[in-house]
Parts: sequence; structure tokens; C-alpha cells
Amino acid sequence: MTQRIPPQALEIEQAVLGAVMLQRDALVRVADLLTPEMFYSPKHRTIYGACLELSQEGSPIDILTVTQKLRKQGLADASGGAFYLTQLTSRVSSAANIEFHARSLAEKWILRGLIELTQKVADKAYTEETDCFDLLTEVDSELVRLGRVSDSGKAVKHRDALRLMLKNLEDVAAGRAAPAISFGFKEIDYLMNGGGRAGDLIIIGARPGMGKSNLAVNISMNVARQGHPVYFVSLEMSTQQQVERTAALTSTTSMGRIKAPKRLQSSDWARLSMAANDTQGFNITWDSPGILTAVQLRAKAMRWARAEKVQEGKGLLVLDYLQLVQPEGRGGGNREQDVSHVSRTLKQLGMEIGIPVIALSQLSRDVEKRTNDKRPVLSDLRESGAIEQDADYVGFIYRDGYYNPKTDQDVYDPKAEYIQAKGRGADIGTGYLHFHGEFSRFIDDPQSPNKELIRSAQQAEHLIELPPAPKPSPF
Repeated sequence: MTQRIPPQALEIEQAVLGAVMLQRDALVRVADLLTPEMFYSPKHRTIYGACLELSQEGSPIDILTVTQKLRKQGLADASGGAFYLTQLTSRVSSAANIEFHARSLAEKWILRGLIELTQKVADKAYTEETDCFDLLTEVDSELVRLGRVSDSGKAVKHRDALRLMLKNLEDVAAGRAAPAISFGFKEIDYLMNGGGRAGDLIIIGARPGMGKSNLAVNISMNVARQGHPVYFVSLEMSTQQQVERTAALTSTTSMGRIKAPKRLQSSDWARLSMAANDTQGFNITWDSPGILTAVQLRAKAMRWARAEKVQEGKGLLVLDYLQLVQPEGRGGGNREQDVSHVSRTLKQLGMEIGIPVIALSQLSRDVEKRTNDKRPVLSDLRESGAIEQDADYVGFIYRDGYYNPKTDQDVYDPKAEYIQAKGRGADIGTGYLHFHGEFSRFIDDPQSPNKELIRSAQQAEHLIELPPAPKPSPF
């Protein structure tokens, strides 16, 4: 049986190397795309590596300098010597098509990588000791690596970037586009200048019992209602528990009755059925892996983004919650470093996929130790490390009724505050909500002191208006 040759293009490799040694700016045009490993021929990898080193040293790149560099490294003979370098330059007359050729070589490298990956997967799959889920994670990570070929098209001239920015401003001002993804709460959107944008990392922190998971589920449902895909990763609750919350908040059916179905009345069943019909088309992916590392989270999120064909600024990733992500097993680290590593991973994910990311965070017990005002501040972020630095927005949930309940047991105080403690390009401030714990549901505070301010801002900025939510149950 004839052995098949992996995808390669030796003539194009020769043309690229010849152009690099022939024209001074040729390497600059392809260095962000091509790495030495992308060349199929070992001697071409060596020659290209020498060119990169010369560039880093600030030295000129031509036949003589490359030859000298290879001789110093003891690699002159292995790379074909001066005669072969001369042949390379004689094969091209200019570097006019070098970007096209470089992209072709990168594509061949990706194909070779896929072949190598599939062979490795097949070998491991035949091994009885192999954990299938670890293998899936390894495959996802390798696919991400292969797919991360630099795209020089992301670099934009200032005049083109200005033109695009002005076009976006015109579309938003004319109401043809939203400034960001609305999170469905007028005052949170207002504090964030319209909502979440591509690449934003939004940290929402609270002490247990404040409703941070409920708020994240509410936001996810609001974003999905606008037609955007949502990926919700929970390390604290099962998918069943999350979906029960969506049923409660959309149907205004008591969580107590949903947990004990025998208590459901005919009116409850009717509302649940209507809510199910209304939300069954929502594009939300619930994931409750139980144990997850930052590498696994990245692989899962990238796989979701590929499967859903997520467009820039048209989706949402939610993590509940940040401190539950497991360390990678790196020796010598501490908990603060591990959490900081997760926050950086989340920030990079949001920028790479092009969507906002919401990460819930626990707060330290120092909040409870304060005798007067227990409203959280930035220093309360548990194992904060780089969280505050990485985040574009940091918001805290505070409910005074939790710490200072009414003396009358029948009186429930629904008032909640969303305290924006950090906003990149936005003001800090407080938004006012109501939390109906029975229904796992947040709504805008109808008596908010910001009411008139938000109304005028909506009229001026064309913020997204969501369809009206179901009315609360009469009983």
C-alpha cells in the first residue's frame, strides 16, 4: 500500500522564503500569520526561523545574513547552504503575493494538524485506560489551537476604523441597531450604557441568599427572548434546577409548588403550559458539569460558539460561579492565582468569541462582620486577585430586607439594589429592582428614584424594549 503524503506545498514554501530574502518588508507582512512549524520541509522551517531571529535582532534579511546566521547555529549544511538560498531567491521576482501564499501554507498546516489529531485520537480511543471525557476535552483544546491562526485582517487602518465607528453610531442613533445587548433591566442597562458588548467581562457578586443565580437566569432569559444564543454553565445547580427557575419566573408559579408537583393547581398547570410554549424556542444551552477546569471551560465555550455559529455581539456566556472552577493542577500556585487565571480566561473568551461574559462571584465573609452598612464594596470580592482588573463591570446585589427583615412575618420586602462598583467607560451607581423570591424573579422597581432619569435616557438612546413579562399570580 502506497503511503500518502500529508498536505504540503513545497514550491509555495520556497516562494515565501525567497520573497522574504528578496524584499525587506516581506517578513513583516506574514510574520503574524506564519510560524516555523507551519513549513512542511525541515530545512524550510530552519531557514524561516533564522529569518525571524534576524528580524528580532533588527538585522537585514538577505542571502548573506541568513547564511551567516545558519552557520553560527551550525545549521548551514542541514538547510541546504548558500547555494540553496540562492536558488530560493531566483524562484521569485517580487513579494507581491506573499500574503496569499502564507495563508495557503497555514491552511496546509491546519490540515496536517487535523490528520495528526485524528490519528492520536484513534490510538487513544483503542486504549482501555483512556477516559473518554478527558479525550473529548483534549480534542476541543487542540481544535482551538489549530483554529487560532492569526488573522492579519483584524488589523484596521485608523480611517477605516473611524468610518466603521461612525456608521455604527448612525445606526444606533437612527434606531436601526441596539448599542449593546439589553439585559432586560432598565437600570442595569442604563448603568452599562445600554447593556453588554462584545468582549465585556461582567462580574456580579453577592453573599449567599441575595439572588445572584436568580438574576443571572433572569438576564439569560431576557437575552434569549431577543433571539440571541446563551450558554449558561452552572457549577452549583443541576440543569433541572435551572429550568425549574425559568418555569417559575416566566409563569409566576411558586417554586414551592414546582418542587412539590402534587400541590400544583389547575391554574398553575395552565400558566406553566403557556410559559413553556412561549419559551421553548429560546436558544439557551444549560450545562451543569459539576467539576470544571478553565481549560475545559474554554473548550466547551468554543465548541458551543462554533455549533451555534455565534456572531460578534450576538450572544452571552454565563458562569455560575467563578470560584467553583477547579485549578489546573499547576504546582506552587495558590487559590487567588487560580481564581485570577479563571477571570483572565473568561476575559479572553469573551474577546475571542465576541460576546459579553457574565461571571458570578462569591464575596468574603467580611460583609457579614460589618455592623452598620453591609452593602458590598470591591474589596469584598472573594479571592479577588485580578478579577477587579480583568472585569469591565463589577456589580453587587444587595437586599436590605435580608439583613433587616420586617417585624411582621407576613410582610416581605422585595426591594433590591444593583450596585455598580466599577464600569469601564461608565459611571458607578445604583440601580433599583424588586426580587420576588417565590418566583425566582427580578423586575424593575416601579417606584425607583431613577425612574424619570431612565425614561428620558431610553427616549434619547433608543434602548431595547422587551416584550412585557407575564403578570404576577393573583394568589
